[in-house]
Amino acid sequence: MESLILPALIVIIWLSYRYFKKRKMVKLIKQKYPNKELVERIVKKHALDFSTDSDNEILASKNLEKAFLYWAENDLKRARDCFQRTAQITAQDDIPQYKSEIVTKIITEFTEYDDLFHDIIRDTQNILDKNPNILQTDIYAHLKEYSKRDIQYALYYADVKNLISRVKKNRSYILNNKDSNND
Repeated sequence: MESLILPALIVIIWLSYRYFKKRKMVKLIKQKYPNKELVERIVKKHALDFSTDSDNEILASKNLEKAFLYWAENDLKRARDCFQRTAQITAQDDIPQYKSEIVTKIITEFTEYDDLFHDIIRDTQNILDKNPNILQTDIYAHLKEYSKRDIQYALYYADVKNLISRVKKNRSYILNNKDSNND
């Protein structure tokens, strides 16, 4: 009987070790990738296959993969930069329009979780309440704490989400809150 106790004890210790090691690994993965499940759900929702025949599609695919990885890691600044590069690449004439539209949907969904987007839009809407019909080129002076690129990103996707209106005027846009009667 004693001869069976030692091997059983070794198996129990080994299984316990594996169980706790696995739990520790899961915890480490969740720490490194806090948005992993969210990003995986969005990747499945917006399935997008890029061609390996086009240099621009390969580049867009790599940038999109990086954006998803950074988002999973909760590095929203790097994710935002990669998403913006992906959007610029997919706007090229050699990439099918539907792929560009899917990228826009992905980035629009990303903005839901992007605090910078919400901060810029909140500040912009406050400015638009006081200054309706302001040109986008003029709003940069009111939003000095943000980069021009970040403001452009936020305004574009706020228009896509119908939070504000952007109407092209010459080389700029006239901005208004959506609930404004100045459209």
